[in-house]
Amino acid sequence: MRDQLNLETRNDFPAFLNECGLVGKGAEIGVQEGAFSEHILRNWKGSALFSIDAWQNFDADEYVDISNRSDDEQILLYINTTLRLSPFGKRSIVWRMTSEQAASTMPDNTLDFCYIDADHRYEAAKQDIELWLPKVKLGGIICGHDYVSDGHIYKKADGSLIGLYGVLRAVKEFATRDNWDVHVTESENWPSWFAFKT
Repeated sequence: MRDQLNLETRNDFPAFLNECGLVGKGAEIGVQEGAFSEHILRNWKGSALFSIDAWQNFDADEYVDISNRSDDEQILLYINTTLRLSPFGKRSIVWRMTSEQAASTMPDNTLDFCYIDADHRYEAAKQDIELWLPKVKLGGIICGHDYVSDGHIYKKADGSLIGLYGVLRAVKEFATRDNWDVHVTESENWPSWFAFKT
């Protein structure tokens, strides 16, 4: 099972973790509304999930993304996410921190998995993988969202900018460096990528 990452969509991920016996601690970096964190907690047998997001506005030139909302909107998202995840008790740990702040707090070799869905620019995606890979145990899974073509992506309907993406390039560089076998969920419009840490 550990040699195969045959996931149709990211919604299959919690069951796959259970099958692999990866039921310790995990983290999602970039949580926004908490929907995926909730899905993980509802379907995964793990002991604790760290749901990590800055929930703050960043300079529009620094962070080009539809998720870069006003501070008032971010505070509301944070409150609603905390309430959404509260039924899971001690299994849900919500950190309102940047990726860098959280990574400096998390001990190395702590996580069975880390799912990265934060700033999608190449430099940021690369930095997040660099920060969080040491936090994942050997045999654990490093993974993330939005494995799409690099560059600016626009909404097809109205042509408005969704964001600037470079996840694919960053992941491919690590895959080459560390000899990862990267699996991509190609049955969804915004694919996720997964790789075992070896």
